[in-house]
Amino acid sequence: MHGIASGICGIAVHPKETILAIAGAEGFVLLWDYRKKGDYIKNFDVYKKESFTAIEFTPDGLEILVASTLNGEIKVMDSTTGFFKKLNTPPRTSDGRGHPVKQLIVTWDGNYFAVSDTNKAVCLFKKETDPNKPAEWKFTGKILSHEVEVTSIAFGRGLDEQGQDMHRLFSIGKDRRVFEYNVYESTQEKLLV
Repeated sequence: MHGIASGICGIAVHPKETILAIAGAEGFVLLWDYRKKGDYIKNFDVYKKESFTAIEFTPDGLEILVASTLNGEIKVMDSTTGFFKKLNTPPRTSDGRGHPVKQLIVTWDGNYFAVSDTNKAVCLFKKETDPNKPAEWKFTGKILSHEVEVTSIAFGRGLDEQGQDMHRLFSIGKDRRVFEYNVYESTQEKLLV
């Protein structure tokens, strides 16, 4: 990549097209076709007040989730226009004392996303859908399960007792401890281990 003056904080691969979304530390998001290897398809370079730390496409490719260093907020961007969606309650990792997000992941079906931050926290968000309203991301729970830095988080796919797909969320820290979180019974007060 040439012509980028600031640091790159993350990339995400479009799930259906040959497009990379590249997030910059100075608040930009670039879309680039990695097959054609030419100039950027789109340069969403209008967010100079922010610094991004993580980026990920939703499985349908219509939205890009971008973690901002401002108050631990996760912004939802329309991948075709570059505009942030106006949400009733923007997803945040905390209320005003945000720690920068290190990693952001989305489930295979796009119903959940999770983040880990620099404060050793893991947070879970669920997509709330109503046919009469635009979808919203709801904060589901947060926990400081590790005593040291969280190294990575990952969603898994499992089966419940009836053989139905279920979401599984894991984290591992620098202490080499692995935690699994209860995606379905967690509350806003606590992400259950």
